[in-house]
Amino acid sequence: MRSKYFRCLNQKDLEKLDSEEKIQYLLDHGLLVKTYSSSGLTETDKFGFSETTISLSNNNLKYEFKPELAKEVYEFLLKHYASGIGTDLIQFKIQFEDETFTLSDKKKRIKGLVYFDAYFKRAIGDRQIGLEYNANNEIVPEKRFKTLFDAREDLIYQLRKLHPIIIDYLLGLKEKFDRKLFETDDVIQNIFSFEYNLSILIYLNKLFDIEDEDFFTPKSIAIQIYENYPDQFYSLKQIEFIEEQLSFKENKFYGYVISLYFSFKKELKIKIPKATLFKEIVNNYFDLNISKIQLSDPNNNEHELRMKLIQHKWKEFN
Repeated sequence: MRSKYFRCLNQKDLEKLDSEEKIQYLLDHGLLVKTYSSSGLTETDKFGFSETTISLSNNNLKYEFKPELAKEVYEFLLKHYASGIGTDLIQFKIQFEDETFTLSDKKKRIKGLVYFDAYFKRAIGDRQIGLEYNANNEIVPEKRFKTLFDAREDLIYQLRKLHPIIIDYLLGLKEKFDRKLFETDDVIQNIFSFEYNLSILIYLNKLFDIEDEDFFTPKSIAIQIYENYPDQFYSLKQIEFIEEQLSFKENKFYGYVISLYFSFKKELKIKIPKATLFKEIVNNYFDLNISKIQLSDPNNNEHELRMKLIQHKWKEFN
């Protein structure tokens, strides 16, 4: 995860400010947004409906951290305290495997569905399952993972409400995120209780294919590229091959990317984006910093050997 906001503020600058000055300082740095709460006054419109008025005044003015910032801190917490979820999930997997070891596939699935329902209820608490329209324009309950996604969004919103740990994150005070904070902060405890339940639901869903979901299981890089650039490549399989090749650390250098590109363009003669667009794609999706896609020496022996190897790999892959 790239950190846009971690250590973006200077502690000495912030310490010398009073409360109002700190708010203005955070606003000036684009870290806060203004919100206005309902005044609580109701009026009746000309149609007889009651409506709540919102008065834009300092009396109901509030400040919240930007959604993008709160989401980055949430992801940081998940990574920083990863063992708080991983260990418990492993224990559940062992327990579930022990309980179902002698069961038939059908009975094992039934057991899994019982657990799925139980952990789903734990995860959402008092939240109600929402409604949506299906393909036949009928109102039906929304997917369970949509409800879970909304539940996670609520937890991210809790961080937006000027939670002090975000200031520690902005100052880069990683040492503040210790075991004591994990065990005593109510918001963090709620986050990890939810994420633990969610991890079990994702595990059970993958095991028994209970519900289609792409809220928490990210699409592969190849699929993301194919969806964003559907007319630029020969096929999804071609992009999957590129993803595979650039997933190896030893291949993530300028020369290999050049050889990969010209293997498709010149040797295999398979459709591939223009050089400028291909450079943009590989930089964005594979965390590279290629300045240009250009072959300076077509007779370079190392380039020729790489292309032959890439073509051989493509033949096996395809």
